[in-house]
Amino acid sequence: MGPEQKYRIWLRDTISKIKSPYTISEDSLCLTISETESDTISDNNIMNCVNQHTHWDNLIEEIKLFQLPINSKFVFNCKYSCRYVPTNISSMKYDSYCEYDNITLIDDKCTYEFDENRGSINSVRVNYSNKYYIIELREDKDGLLKKDTVLCGSN
Repeated sequence: MGPEQKYRIWLRDTISKIKSPYTISEDSLCLTISETESDTISDNNIMNCVNQHTHWDNLIEEIKLFQLPINSKFVFNCKYSCRYVPTNISSMKYDSYCEYDNITLIDDKCTYEFDENRGSINSVRVNYSNKYYIIELREDKDGLLKKDTVLCGSN
């Protein structure tokens, strides 16, 4: 049995168990499951929220790298998509990859919009008092993480 046929059998057996919104490509070779999630987080319930949204733990750790002055209570939003496709690895039925879109964190003073690429957050746009900043993380020649901040404009 080829990888595409094995994948389609898995897809047929799995589709009835999916509880989140999903789409299937026209050729039936890509299943995408998407969820938009939002939660109000404070210091005393951050671990509870991470436990409810299990894929948030890595995301929260990435956000901490920016060392942002976030208040103790904030709203966290993101869209999470997981794609399932056939694989050529004979012991597997599918391969998958996940990504985040529209990652925002809002407290009473700022709005932070994060850019995620392949599991890493590499920049954040900050709206603070009608001024817009971009903060980027990069590695220097020694492999140390450096933070660059640029004022982009104001209203």
